[in-house]
Amino acid sequence: MKHIFGALAGASILASSAFATTTGNTLYIANNGLDSPTCGASDAPCRSISQGIVNAVAGDTLVVRPGKYGENGSGSVDQPGEEFGTTLGANAGVYVNKQLTIISSAGAESTLIDVANTSYAAVQIAADGVTFGAKGAGFTITGGQYDGLDAFGVNLVTIAGNIASKNPQFGFAVASTGLIELRGNSAFGNQNSGFVAFEGPAGAYVLLANNTAIGNTYGMYTHGAASPHQLVNNELNGNDIGLEVVWGPVRIAQNNISGNTRGIEFFGPSTPISGPPVVVRNNLLGNKTFGIEILEEPAPGGLPRVRENNLFANGFCGTNNRSSQTLDARNNFWGAATGPSDTDPADNACSVSTPTRTTPFAVSEFAVR
Repeated sequence: MKHIFGALAGASILASSAFATTTGNTLYIANNGLDSPTCGASDAPCRSISQGIVNAVAGDTLVVRPGKYGENGSGSVDQPGEEFGTTLGANAGVYVNKQLTIISSAGAESTLIDVANTSYAAVQIAADGVTFGAKGAGFTITGGQYDGLDAFGVNLVTIAGNIASKNPQFGFAVASTGLIELRGNSAFGNQNSGFVAFEGPAGAYVLLANNTAIGNTYGMYTHGAASPHQLVNNELNGNDIGLEVVWGPVRIAQNNISGNTRGIEFFGPSTPISGPPVVVRNNLLGNKTFGIEILEEPAPGGLPRVRENNLFANGFCGTNNRSSQTLDARNNFWGAATGPSDTDPADNACSVSTPTRTTPFAVSEFAVR
């Protein structure tokens, strides 16, 4: 039997975490710094990330020392040392409008960007080639009126090692004109989605690798009829819906999607897409209702291919197909060597009107990672 997993052998390489590297000149930001047109030296740091961005040129690196950045207690962002991206025409306190690398020296837990509800987002990336954060060198991002971090209409952007927490809408919201990579980030308690990958031009996509989403309404959300987004090695746990997919050619591989109300939910209008979703080698375990649910009718041939997944211990069924098309869910492990069933420890493959194809099925659990 041919295994789809072999075709994704390179996924582990794609999913490796981004480490901090520096380019160009290095400017420093610190809580004991002072903003000026010349600040940024190690012994004369800027106070705000915004001033560091103004002083930098494309290709430079900003190193942000531990502390709090954003709105510093005045109730607005018009005081010295506060983030002033909105005065430059941005929708965020920190407005990255140059090709820069911006990292922290002590990691996300020690470096807070909090704009205290003074701008639409806390951080906005508006230039190609930006690196924001790295493994062990990211930021905690909160206090946006809607989002933690936005990056729309940009290419070759890497967002890594950050935490987006308790924003009213999205933790991280991105749309690429080529490629945006989100690696090793975490999203906790955002009221809508932890991570959102919106549609870009045909072929443009977002790579979501090694991220964690816990306690959001949606852990991750992808959209795009012609955007082949890739989701690899993510942890989506304890959300209302682990992953929400509007029909598109998304690739979902090697993720742990557990303990949500629903694991993966597919929905959206019946419009042509450039290829079906592929769901391969994931753990879909212990979700309160369904591991995978098809909510709305896709265009013909648009149902996902579900292969080599572990689908068991979900409250109702491993899969629930509410469309009129046959769901192809062959070669999955349903919790027992005897295949899908309503009898514990197995999960069943449920359908409203059209049977789900489940044979042949696997007789033992797959190694997801």
